Amino acid sequence: MPDHRHIDSTTPIRPLLSDRGWHAPQSRWSGDSPLVGCHTGLTRGRDQRGRTAVSRYYRKKRTEAQRAESAALLRRIQAGLLELATNADIYSGQRTEAFHVISRIAAQSLDVARASIWFFTEARAAIRCADLYEQQTHRHSSGIELPATAFPRYFAGLNTERSIAADQARTDPRTSEFADSYLAPLGITSMLDVPIRAEGKMVGVICHEHIGSSRQWTLEEEQFAMSVANTVSLVLEAADRRRAEIETERSKNFLNSVIENLPIMVFVKDAEHLRFVQWNKSAEDLTGFMRDTVIGKSDYDFFPQDEAAFFIQKGREVIESRCLQDIREEPLATGHRGTRILHTRKIPILNAQGQTEYLLGISEDITEQKQGEEALLKAKEVAEAASVAKSQFLANMSHEIRTPMNGVLGMAELLLNTPLTDKQRHLTENVHRSGTALLGVINEILDFSKIEAGKLELEQLEFGL
Repeated sequence: MPDHRHIDSTTPIRPLLSDRGWHAPQSRWSGDSPLVGCHTGLTRGRDQRGRTAVSRYYRKKRTEAQRAESAALLRRIQAGLLELATNADIYSGQRTEAFHVISRIAAQSLDVARASIWFFTEARAAIRCADLYEQQTHRHSSGIELPATAFPRYFAGLNTERSIAADQARTDPRTSEFADSYLAPLGITSMLDVPIRAEGKMVGVICHEHIGSSRQWTLEEEQFAMSVANTVSLVLEAADRRRAEIETERSKNFLNSVIENLPIMVFVKDAEHLRFVQWNKSAEDLTGFMRDTVIGKSDYDFFPQDEAAFFIQKGREVIESRCLQDIREEPLATGHRGTRILHTRKIPILNAQGQTEYLLGISEDITEQKQGEEALLKAKEVAEAASVAKSQFLANMSHEIRTPMNGVLGMAELLLNTPLTDKQRHLTENVHRSGTALLGVINEILDFSKIEAGKLELEQLEFGL
């Protein structure tokens, strides 16, 4: 409604203007009126209050924007931490795939243009990029190497093993060496580098690079970057563990292949119950029992009671003595080849505490060898019997021939002592000479018989040289 209050020089102008919401310009008040100064002061006061209100409004908006930005950052960080904790590719032991995931999460969570993972080379002479992720192009690259001699201040900063939060990367003493060749061409203004540790030592660094107006890194962002660096450390541990597992698996497969292809029977039993845990192909071929039917069972499940008891007893002796036991011969009832004779060595396998954990058995089928030995023994006996018969025959024959030969020689000697014609004497001497030669041959045959019988006697005689 219209206000009909009378206005004069004594009327308070502030409440009136305040009630109307008016703003009276200074040009409307002129001359020497006593209201001029008062009205001018009112106008200035209202202008000041307006500016203050606008300032408060913008401050409020800025605060709200900062809070929204902080909330968004926290949400990104929480999402990044969740993915770092749950992404299976990170902990698979595959370094390249894990680094791709980590650098991407780091860049997206901190909303930086580039995130990269670097490791020291030998003797810490340089750092080499293992993975660089560029968020704008979603591209990964690697292989860049930065020598320590080219960037001494940066490497000096790394050697402190503390984070490098460079809000003004181009002027910060620790990172300014990169300004002309790296930061300025790419538009990088801020850097956040956090050390990566493994086995208590600093082995590398994860770098976050911001493009645009300079950025002041917050405590939350630094803490997140440290979490990312710790995740890289876990990746290194997982990769080392994976390599160890692969090497162990390779060694295990090699050993199993050797055992499997040995041409002799090899088996392993657990020390507690003496149940089979390994059974190679030669064992299958020898016994006729397949691996899948043997594993997890004992000797009593396959062999006769007395044989099984013998095997178990010998196994217990090896376990208690912790010494190799060599069983020269042990019979084994097979499923398809009858009873075989084995030469078995049983060896205790000890664990780290020195206790017997397994029993290793190596058995060689010596059935054919034993059969060959028996045949050879029989042949030897036959040969020895034939030799004895021969010696007896020669002895008998020599004796039978020697006796009449002595008579022939004696008669020839007597005949030579009688008057004979030249022709008779010549003939008689031939008879005596031939008989003497024949007697020498008979004596030599008797000597061979004595040698074979081990009864040859030597005599010492003097002779002239």
